[in-house]
Amino acid sequence: MRVPSADPADPESVARTFLATWSAQRYGDLAALVDDQTSDVAGIYQRFAERLGIESINVRPGAFDAATKTLAYHATLQLHELGELPVDNVLHVAAAGAGPKVVFTSATVFPGLVAGQRVVRTATALRGRLLDDAGRPLRGVDRDLDVNVLGPVSADGHGKGGLELALDRQLAGSPATQIQVVSATTGELVRVVATFGAGHDAPDVTTTLQPAVQRAAEAALARARGPAALVAIDTRTGAVRAVANAPLTGFPSALRGSYAPGSTFKTVTALAALMHGFTPASQLDCPATVTAGGKQFRNHEAGSRGRISLLTAYAQSCNTAFVNLSQSLPKGSVTAAARLLGFDAAEPLLPVPSAGGTLPPPADTAEAAADAIGQGRVEASPLLMASVAAAVADGMWRQPRLTSCPRCSEHPLPAAAVSGLRQLMRAVVTSGTGSALAPFATPPVSAKTGTAEFGAGTPPSTHAWMIGFRGHLAFAVYVETGESGGRTAGPIAAAFLRAAG
Repeated sequence: MRVPSADPADPESVARTFLATWSAQRYGDLAALVDDQTSDVAGIYQRFAERLGIESINVRPGAFDAATKTLAYHATLQLHELGELPVDNVLHVAAAGAGPKVVFTSATVFPGLVAGQRVVRTATALRGRLLDDAGRPLRGVDRDLDVNVLGPVSADGHGKGGLELALDRQLAGSPATQIQVVSATTGELVRVVATFGAGHDAPDVTTTLQPAVQRAAEAALARARGPAALVAIDTRTGAVRAVANAPLTGFPSALRGSYAPGSTFKTVTALAALMHGFTPASQLDCPATVTAGGKQFRNHEAGSRGRISLLTAYAQSCNTAFVNLSQSLPKGSVTAAARLLGFDAAEPLLPVPSAGGTLPPPADTAEAAADAIGQGRVEASPLLMASVAAAVADGMWRQPRLTSCPRCSEHPLPAAAVSGLRQLMRAVVTSGTGSALAPFATPPVSAKTGTAEFGAGTPPSTHAWMIGFRGHLAFAVYVETGESGGRTAGPIAAAFLRAAG
């Protein structure tokens, strides 16, 4: 927009040129027209426009009063996504060394403004709160949950991560927008200039999280040496009760990690077997080593147990017996069982970033055998493995949930197979590798340990796992580097169950 040059000797010309320059939003040219050469006039007007979202300015000057050297005007500020803000103000002109200049004060920028105040645009609706399962505010209760589940909220009141982002539209409500005069130092409201829209506060959202269970999980993970995670799920509903990570900041392995599940995956292979005529009493060979597809497999602790039952092979976690078992099952049966237990389900499993489990089609016989003991290309998150334990406990696989989730996936497991799996998981505690949980008698604990090799070391490092359930609480413990599932993850699971009550 072309702005006429001011007559430097004419007060009215200077005032009108100032208004035309402001209307054209040529803020950098305003400084030459004011008496105060110490203030950042251009920056003040630029920031004023940015705070309010000014898209255009239309000014209608009145008559210049020569006696008082004032020019009244009416301006219409077009605000982004809001509409028009009418402004009535007066410019004062005074003599200066180089001729008449507009007197520049806070009130020149906006009528009635004084030093130490600013004009702001703000949304007034109260944001909904995230609550625990008992209806109590969650924010600030637990640092791990704040960082890795709830997520941050930006200065403008919108979610930037976690549940706050996933549920932002619901939690933000419908804010009315106000133009306010506030203290520049404290932000305290001085007056409301205008209000746009009716607006309403957002409702709170109840989550499934239980702070007491979360505290128990975090206390148990304090035993871990290095990165570890623990997830707890209600077996009856799929409700996530705790999500704990050690360390609590950084990568949230409880939800987003995807690792070789080791022998905890034998739960899937056992399900496939029970669905194809095997029973806990079915006999299997457990030699010290076995070869499948040209690859040799051995037991984690070397040795042969000879001819043993499926129940004993599962409880003692005999790799070679499960490799042999997988070779005797129809092609694709392990994959089908894995899908019944949530593998290859749509991700994320939760409204926040969260991994599930994957079982790619095996490339050959050796890879299929490795998958059967959780050492091929199969991967799973602690979140999914907790849901696997919950499915055995309840007989129904349910997609984990953090809030009400009417569209979450769920489906039943074959009843006869579930009965067999429960026998197998209980035997792990009573006569197998899960003896760390044996003291829990009422109600008893059922579990499965897992030790998964990873990396290129000689010998390779191992992840330590334990999944299980007690009463209506299922859990998965993962330790990035440990001796074995029973020796490393087992004591952590026991500490968790003692603290959880």
